[in-house]
Amino acid sequence: MLFEIGKCYKHTTGIMLKIVCEAETTMWGNTLIAEEEGKYGHGLTTVGNNANCNDNWSEITEEEWMTNFS
Repeated sequence: MLFEIGKCYKHTTGIMLKIVCEAETTMWGNTLIAEEEGKYGHGLTTVGNNANCNDNWSEITEEEWMTNFS
C-alpha cells in the first residue's frame, strides 16, 4: 500500500492522518503533507511516499477521520 492524496489512514497506535498534498521540500525532497490527529495533538506533518513508510497503517473512511472534529 502507498499513501494517496485525499485518503485517510490510522496507525496501530491510534494516530490518524489525512493526506492533503504533495510537496517538493529542501529537507526531504518530494514528500506528502498530511493533517495529523493523535496522542500528540494535531497539526501538519510530512509523510514518506514509498512502500517503506506505511508499516502499521491501514486506510480508514472519511467518516472515521471526521470523528476527530465533531
